[in-house]
Amino acid sequence: MIFYLSGTGNTHWVAEQLAEMTGNRLIDIAKELDGPCRYELQENESVGFCFPIHAWRPPMLMRRFISQLTLVGPNDHKPYCWSVFTMGDSAGLAVDYLQQDLVERQSHCEGDIVGFQAQLVASVAMPNTYVGMPGMDVDAEELAEKKKKAAAKRVPILAERIKNHEQGVDVVRGKFPWFTSKVIGSGFVKGAIDDKAFHVTESCIRCGQCASACPVDNIEFTEGSTPQWKHNGLCMTCFACYHRCPKHAIAYGNRTKNKGQYRFCC
Repeated sequence: MIFYLSGTGNTHWVAEQLAEMTGNRLIDIAKELDGPCRYELQENESVGFCFPIHAWRPPMLMRRFISQLTLVGPNDHKPYCWSVFTMGDSAGLAVDYLQQDLVERQSHCEGDIVGFQAQLVASVAMPNTYVGMPGMDVDAEELAEKKKKAAAKRVPILAERIKNHEQGVDVVRGKFPWFTSKVIGSGFVKGAIDDKAFHVTESCIRCGQCASACPVDNIEFTEGSTPQWKHNGLCMTCFACYHRCPKHAIAYGNRTKNKGQYRFCC
């Protein structure tokens, strides 16, 4: 069973490949958060978490999902647990946050399996997609293609490690993981993860692609109308809406001016 969260498609591709190679079920958590988040594990079924790194941490929605997650399995045995996440360059202390969230999960019902951690954690470098801060932009096309080619070789290796129930941490943390996750990451979470700065420019053709791209259904759109953000508290600033717009008509304040767009395409 693979629980995944994706914005621009990088993580969706990785999770989809891993599901096919390992024979695992694939579950989009963005569509599950309003439900019971209760799942029954089959005999010997593993549990995987795939997500993009946001602010050098797991995304807030993934952390919320884990806190609500109920797992019930045969004979209450703890499953083999693993995580593969995508990142532009480094992950900081994302592993530490993930393991802490898994350990702190509370039992939600009788038979709920709790108290386990990810036995294998690995990162996969993918093209940068975050454009919400000065100096942050998408990768040049040549670099983006280089990362995707490297990922296409790395994912099958990780799939074999998962099938073999291997253990270990294979993650690029970066030079200053404590500073990026604890200091910069904290600032992102407090002041840069919301939809207040999103708006459309006069180039908008009211096609609705931004609304269909949003993984958390945070954009109100009816045919012929101007898209409006709902401010429903679920925005991840994943910029899926911005990257999907065919007219580059979505802006995030003035912070996305003259910046590029990206959408995963194999």
